Amino acid sequence: MDRAADFFLASRDSRTFEEPRAAFVVRRTPVDGGTESLIVRIDPPIVGQSFGLGGRDIDRVVLVPATQEMKLPPSTDWPVLVRVALYRQGNPDGLARFRLGDLEVVALAELYQSLEAARG
Repeated sequence: MDRAADFFLASRDSRTFEEPRAAFVVRRTPVDGGTESLIVRIDPPIVGQSFGLGGRDIDRVVLVPATQEMKLPPSTDWPVLVRVALYRQGNPDGLARFRLGDLEVVALAELYQSLEAARG
């Protein structure tokens, strides 16, 4: 049986993320400077060609709170405003920590508890 999505990622400001994507938490990872991040697997993946990756699609992104006041899930305050970032040096799953310079922010987006809310 497939695992249910932990939340849904969507954006009204980014064409890449205007269609909601299911997000599955891989791990929580600190970022230098005291910020936390979530590495998530997204479905459907992002077409990598838009980001100079040729035919390699992107199914892992790093989510960082958009402001210091925002908290990443599990959260009771939805939606959660996040910066969506790519780790350009390969698969981030095994990393214990990120440096801010390792991440490329590609969108500002929101996390929603349900697909219906993300489509809102």
